[in-house]
Amino acid sequence: MTRICPNPMPWHDIFEGLTRHARTHLCIPPSPPKPLILAGWAYSNDVEKEQRWKETVDWAINNGCPEIVAVPDEAFYDVDVPTSYVVGPLGGPMYSPSEFEEKDRPPSNQICDDQSLDTACGVRDTMNRSYELITKSDLHILVELARNDREDLFRRKPAIGRLYSDRLFAVALCQGGALHYLNGKNGIKDLDVWSFFIAHSDRPFPYRRRSEVDLGIPKFGKTEGYDNFIGRKVDLIGRSIQSVEADDPVDILRQYLRNGHTESARRLAEKAVILLEPAHLFETVVWPEENPC
Repeated sequence: MTRICPNPMPWHDIFEGLTRHARTHLCIPPSPPKPLILAGWAYSNDVEKEQRWKETVDWAINNGCPEIVAVPDEAFYDVDVPTSYVVGPLGGPMYSPSEFEEKDRPPSNQICDDQSLDTACGVRDTMNRSYELITKSDLHILVELARNDREDLFRRKPAIGRLYSDRLFAVALCQGGALHYLNGKNGIKDLDVWSFFIAHSDRPFPYRRRSEVDLGIPKFGKTEGYDNFIGRKVDLIGRSIQSVEADDPVDILRQYLRNGHTESARRLAEKAVILLEPAHLFETVVWPEENPC
């Protein structure tokens, strides 16, 4: 495995620490290198990420704060083979070999005419879905979006923040997006990210609260009806779960899904649940319990 750089969340925190250092010290250059996170993460290859992290470490050493860039092993993004291709507008290679290969025209009986698109080709069922594969980089973007949304909620609704800011135990990609992450066949209409909290005795987390945000990258196209978005719609949802006799987030969620006491639990159990947080369980398949893929 090749160590590239910190994952987006710890890299963001490191940048904040370096920026605070720069405000109170004479640094050269005056500001630390900007981290490649969010869109920067999506539109850079591994070699570029590795180089930017090296520049960040060098800046910290040269300006007397190397302790800020001391990162635990579990916070790093590692790969078997680093990518070096030029990243294109869809978040993948700008060019692929197939684009330069001559292709034969398919037989006429395999080509749909305009009048048969809906039935013979099934376009109406699939035209609003994306079949691009979801990568780790895409999951990290979802982690950041969910975290920012929670922070915004707790800032605007301090009463909720007082009860739930320290009770988060898991964040997960759920429903159709999670199923597509597993099998690459389901397709994506939108992405559903759920934040799960241990229920507070005073009141449950507001279950009707839902936030719709822009994924921010065009890789998967747009959700129908959200033309002002750059990318797919991401639904950010929260749910509190009554305390159970388990400490492991995977066990807590599986028990919640197995029991199916609520409509939400039953609906989530129809497809898939993939953990995004905590970091040490990133990409863990919570549901289905036996991954058929």
